[in-house]
Amino acid sequence: MKKILLTFALMFLATLSFAHANVTSEVVKARMILMTDFKAPLSLISRMARGSLDFDAEDAAEAKMVLLALAQDVPEKFTENVTETASGAAPEIWTNWDDFLAKSEAFTAAVQSLDTGSPDGLGAGLAAIGAGCKSCHRMYRTK
Repeated sequence: MKKILLTFALMFLATLSFAHANVTSEVVKARMILMTDFKAPLSLISRMARGSLDFDAEDAAEAKMVLLALAQDVPEKFTENVTETASGAAPEIWTNWDDFLAKSEAFTAAVQSLDTGSPDGLGAGLAAIGAGCKSCHRMYRTK
């Protein structure tokens, strides 16, 4: 457990230090950091599901909790209609706010439903989580 928490902490610090250097808005930076922070726990869960990393139920559960906290933070990070070219946030987020929130809630529900008890459970849950990512990014991401 300590190993996974340390990994997440180091990845977060690396993100803060090096990523998004050309972005001037703190609002946009916070959003970009949030999106980047999804990578580490999703990678860990994906690798366990595929078998390229030994399954550890405790680490999987911790990664799920990190994902859940991040997912629940999405609406708050997008409340302000501020964007920069590098952010990838489409203006439709704010013109279709209710749909954006519904997609965010569906994604959060998919994370909540993730079964961390086995690699098969992780794999099945990742399919729903990935669908949630795609549904929002397809409409609301410019990159």
